[in-house]
Amino acid sequence: MVVSCCAFGCTEREVKGGPVTFHCFPKDEERRKIWEIKIRRENFKATKSSRLCSKHFSPDSFDREKLGGTWLKKTAVPTVFNFDKHVVERKITRKPLVRKRKHYLGDFDDDDMNSPTKARKLLSIAQSQQKKWKMKIKNAERKTKRLEKKLFTLTEMLSDLKKKRLATEPAANVLKV
Repeated sequence: MVVSCCAFGCTEREVKGGPVTFHCFPKDEERRKIWEIKIRRENFKATKSSRLCSKHFSPDSFDREKLGGTWLKKTAVPTVFNFDKHVVERKITRKPLVRKRKHYLGDFDDDDMNSPTKARKLLSIAQSQQKKWKMKIKNAERKTKRLEKKLFTLTEMLSDLKKKRLATEPAANVLKV
């Protein structure tokens, strides 16, 4: 199994006989939480296999005389980290929203027809305006047709009321207006 350091941004891996040693997280909950906070990884929970390399501890955190190996003192806390300032202070910078300017047929002149891109843009604008005006004409025609139908229905009702003598001539004239 490959042992690697779990500190944010650290890429150290265990090499047998190498100068870097790897250390388990403390079993004491309070000290473990301190270590987890110090390594600056979001939502990180140390497991049995989580390790920190010796590069994150100061030299006075080690007890080197114990059995001839490199051991951490019980009170050791990781304090040495090389966090980049741009990583620590991540601020989201958004680009300002650039609104596209609307173009109209009047914006173009005869010289613009010499450029294929401007000619294409002019054609596109002309087609969209034509579509818009067709819709407006269609809606106006529908509205006119509805009003004509309503007028026809009301005149029929008025003539029916006159036939049945339910409306007098002066009353019918008032209703006509």
